[in-house]
Amino acid sequence: MALILGHDPMAGGAGGAGAAGAGGAGAGAGGGRSRPPPGSIQVTPEEMASIDRLVQLGFPKARAAEAFFACDKNEEMAANFLFENGMEDEDQ
Repeated sequence: MALILGHDPMAGGAGGAGAAGAGGAGAGAGGGRSRPPPGSIQVTPEEMASIDRLVQLGFPKARAAEAFFACDKNEEMAANFLFENGMEDEDQ
């Protein structure tokens, strides 16, 4: 399964380093698999391929994934949604 990291506004600039450090400490202490960082989702290779195709259309990965799942994993509907609504808040 692939992992998509979403935007976590609470993480600030140090979110990546903190997540990596926490994952390493958790895996060592628990001895098992670590959980994905907050704000992330796991997808199948087929779902990731669909999301990647939406990204190739020019949309950010997080927006593409959001649209893909909001459209019940229908890639064509997600593309239509993104073209109709996806660029509205790109300035923010």
